[in-house]
Amino acid sequence: SNAASTLAKMGFVERAAEQAEQACRLPQASGETSPRVMQARVIWAHRLRDTGRYTHALALLEEALGGPEEGASEPDLALAEHRLAQLYQQLGQPARAVRLLARERVGLAPGLAMMRLVHRADAAHALGRGGLSQLRRALTIIDNPDDIYHRLAGLFATRLVPAEEGEALATSLAAWASARERLGVALAGHVRAAACALALGAPQRARPHAEAALHLSIERRPDSFYLPEMWLVAGEVEAALDRPEAAARHWRDGAAWVQRTALADVPAEYRDSFLHRNPVNAGLLEKAARGSAAAGR
Repeated sequence: SNAASTLAKMGFVERAAEQAEQACRLPQASGETSPRVMQARVIWAHRLRDTGRYTHALALLEEALGGPEEGASEPDLALAEHRLAQLYQQLGQPARAVRLLARERVGLAPGLAMMRLVHRADAAHALGRGGLSQLRRALTIIDNPDDIYHRLAGLFATRLVPAEEGEALATSLAAWASARERLGVALAGHVRAAACALALGAPQRARPHAEAALHLSIERRPDSFYLPEMWLVAGEVEAALDRPEAAARHWRDGAAWVQRTALADVPAEYRDSFLHRNPVNAGLLEKAARGSAAAGR
């Protein structure tokens, strides 16, 4: 389990998922049940979610919350809820995330309380209900810039704050994470820095960030960040630089991942929302189709 955690921090999320599975199989084989076993299964679900294996991740998290092991604490349940809320977001179901996080949990450590507020803000934003004030409040719970919870909160903040502030946050995050070998987080920071620079009308400044993210993605995957956003933003950067063929290539790559995942790893009842209500997926599919139509003319 510790090996899986370390691998995930380095951006080796696929390998982390394999190690997390092994950690869960050991107590299962011996018949052991305890809160620690549930915690391990929730972490395994986290890794599965981050690699796009939604059906299995959803089952593990619903099991943890639907029939918690005897002795499961409020923090244990909060951890499962946070991971399920982000999974719902990726499935295009932010209203489910909002309802899931509405309950107050007690006895949470500062980092956990911080991330609960962050996920509430992110889900509210997805529903067009603001969320920025909640997120700014979350950042004050732990205001140490060297704390990983503070940095992850900052990553979520880059989507809600003004673009100039977001670019500074994301650029700082990418540098901070790279220096600490947290290369999955660095990848996510580069994507958000590129998106913010593009929103400010600076595609030349955005392009190095997009290229850095694409380079990292050859071997690394982001933790607690939706990978297809990388292809959407990289394509938008290339389009802004008047490189339509490169833009179309990135959008096709992202759309292919989305379509493949929808068929293989998304429960049938969530497939339509995954494809059309997840804004990243909808954008990729629309842009990829437009690029294909343009190429056929």
